[in-house]
Amino acid sequence: MKKRTLTAALAAFAALALAAEKTELPQRWQYQPATDSKTLPQETKWSLPAAGHKQAKLPKKQQWNQKIAAADNIWMRQEFQIPEQQKNDRFVLDFERINGNAIVFVNGKKVGERLGPYGTLEITKFVKPGKNELLLFNTHNYTDVSRTFENDPLRYTARGPGALYGELPVKQWALGIDHVNLVRLPVPAAVSDAWAETSWTNKELTLNLEFDTAKALSGASVVCDILDAQGKKVLSLEKKNLNLKQGIETISLRKKWENPILWELDRGYLYTADIKLKNASGKVLDTQKFQFGFREIRVAGRDLILNGHKSRWRTEWSQFGITENSIALFKMLGRNMIYYQSNPTGWWRNWANEVFHYDQKELELMDREGIAVLLPVPSCNFVRERFFSDPKVRKQYEEETAQFIKRYRNHPSIIAWCTSMNSFNPRTGIHPDTFGTRENYSHIQARVLDESFKIVKSIDKTSIYWGRAMLPDQTNAARHGFDRARRVSY
Repeated sequence: MKKRTLTAALAAFAALALAAEKTELPQRWQYQPATDSKTLPQETKWSLPAAGHKQAKLPKKQQWNQKIAAADNIWMRQEFQIPEQQKNDRFVLDFERINGNAIVFVNGKKVGERLGPYGTLEITKFVKPGKNELLLFNTHNYTDVSRTFENDPLRYTARGPGALYGELPVKQWALGIDHVNLVRLPVPAAVSDAWAETSWTNKELTLNLEFDTAKALSGASVVCDILDAQGKKVLSLEKKNLNLKQGIETISLRKKWENPILWELDRGYLYTADIKLKNASGKVLDTQKFQFGFREIRVAGRDLILNGHKSRWRTEWSQFGITENSIALFKMLGRNMIYYQSNPTGWWRNWANEVFHYDQKELELMDREGIAVLLPVPSCNFVRERFFSDPKVRKQYEEETAQFIKRYRNHPSIIAWCTSMNSFNPRTGIHPDTFGTRENYSHIQARVLDESFKIVKSIDKTSIYWGRAMLPDQTNAARHGFDRARRVSY
């Protein structure tokens, strides 16, 4: 009996150790001011651990004042552990938000730069089993990084000379790095990302799988079992004879699904995709699990259609404060949707952070409870005519929008993405006597809005898009549930 129990425990541990995993590093760093990335920090001048450089304090015995909060460049330090049994795996740092840019050092060696505001950097060659030191040089004035302010189109447009809301001095630019994840990827191949696309109209499920392969792999296979809320398998998708090249590539698996339980407002049903990647001999190389909801949102004339029926959205601002404890009150008030404000000054201007970041656990709560979410993406407010005259502006907007949506796209609660707020407010979209009137606007920002919608739709085909206080004929969703024939406002 003991032998069987031990064998089962070892098998469970092996399965756990096999899966690619992401671990968020503690939001507690040591800080000190920096001049440049070549002048390394002094061991005696580190602050006490803190959640941000503006909150960092010095040890009581140190009397000197290093003015961390006012620095243009800072050093950040913390340690992390690599278990001995993971010494042959690959490791990647995943940065969810970088204010400015970063140069990364691991165990005293320079790994490379990670330009903001998001992205990954592989550190496999620099880590070792046991304790490892992570050192970040964070700059908001572009010290020692490969791009200049002028060659950083979105930020230059939003806060440089001629900016829509005026030029911002460097001292007002955000600085700091938070939400850094350590990602472990099994060798030789890992399922590095996975997301679902569901179609009520076609009764079809599409699973998109991204593989990160250290060495070319022939004859591989992948099996994706779909489990219901009780853990029972209800569908299976499979692909055999996969020949994976070294690097990153994505495949899509599709299968008809006639009778899934639908994700609805107030009824947030979730399935689990259980993914196994195997080599030619059938050995499991990696496993991955994620939850998703089966739903389809679209616009039909003046109606919003969710899973084939009209949908009525009763919206509350995110400042309501959604928690496990407040859900009952939220629903008692008749609300079924949360709106997160897409204030344009929250993107690349002078807020505490230069881009938005959302709590995954809060969004998971919305998924479970069947509460719809209107979530912002990078704003198109500032780009204006440069969106068409400068290819670099459009390219960077597409890249940052794709990176942002990628982080949140598996939440069925996110029904619509917002690309702008108060970006263009013509009279016909504001005054009661012309409310809902369609006109052919020639303003450049009308074209920008249309293009931002197309970009969002190309990235996420399962949700719709909208803008707050926009053109009455250029909106695909709305705060009060109006369609693209009506103005969005509140």
